[in-house]
Amino acid sequence: MFLRQALTGMMQLFAVLLFFSIGFISVCLPFSLSFRYRLVQILLVDTNVLIWIGLGFFGLTLLFTFGFFGLSRGRFLLLHMGENRAEVDIPLLRQMIQPLLQKQFASRILLTDVEVFKSRHLQIGLSLVPMEGKEKELLLLSAEHHLRELLAERFNYRSPFTVQVKA
Repeated sequence: MFLRQALTGMMQLFAVLLFFSIGFISVCLPFSLSFRYRLVQILLVDTNVLIWIGLGFFGLTLLFTFGFFGLSRGRFLLLHMGENRAEVDIPLLRQMIQPLLQKQFASRILLTDVEVFKSRHLQIGLSLVPMEGKEKELLLLSAEHHLRELLAERFNYRSPFTVQVKA
């Protein structure tokens, strides 16, 4: 799993749990007389508690805003070509890599994801069909070779890249 996917999943889980807990409290509120009295006391007397609750929600809003902003960044690969710089979008990388894998490896290797970290480090996710150990190793070496050639030929990208394999 890519780091971006894990962070997105954690933020989605947190949002779901937050809304679930608000719904649960709302449903249980009519059945708990002491909790309702305490809530009324907070609303009428202990107003400082409301300030802390409001600040907490402001903090969560900022966390979500910066979190989602941070997750949407890095959707391109920054390449240095001589003295010039170029940016390559992730969909373009996918459009180049997918046909290569289909042509060279039929349906034995599938492209699952392409990620770029800090506009410089490329991570390619692949999925393999079940096969024996030695055959899998040779197939991965061949895929690495073809990917390295494609990236060097089309984008002049000669930096190391990571391949994440899901078997």
